[in-house]
Amino acid sequence: YDTYTYQGYGQYDHYTDRRQSAIYGTYTQTIGQYQQAYLTPQTSEHKLDVDHLALSDGSTTISFTMANPLTYQTIDPLDIANASHWHELIPNETNTLILDAFMRGVGNGSNGPQTLDQYCVQENTDYHLQYLIEIQ
Repeated sequence: YDTYTYQGYGQYDHYTDRRQSAIYGTYTQTIGQYQQAYLTPQTSEHKLDVDHLALSDGSTTISFTMANPLTYQTIDPLDIANASHWHELIPNETNTLILDAFMRGVGNGSNGPQTLDQYCVQENTDYHLQYLIEIQ
C-alpha cells in the first residue's frame, strides 16, 4: 500500500503550531512523496485533522473513516531512532501507518524555546481515537 488519499489539512507535513500554510482538502499522495530531508532524521509527512484516509495497493483499498479528526504519519519511529543521518533511512518493504489522537507541536526546549502549552499533550486530559475500517 503505497498510495493514500486523505481528507484533512495538507498537503505538506505540518504540526498543531505550524499549520497556517495547510489547506483543508482531499489529497492523493504516495508514501515518501513529501518526506523532508532534515539534517537529523525526524518525523515528516505528518497530517492533521484527518477525517478520512484510504490506503491502496492498486487492487485493494483500506479505508479509515474517523469519528473525530486524527493525525497520522508514515515513517516508522524505530527507523528514525536508529538513524543518525537522513541517508541512513532506508526504504522498507513494508509501510508504517501511525494514527494519533493528538500530536505535540514542534520543539522540545533542547535548543530553543519550549513548545507553548496549548500545543502540548495535557495531563489529565482524555484523548480518543475512534474510526471505522473498511476493506474494498
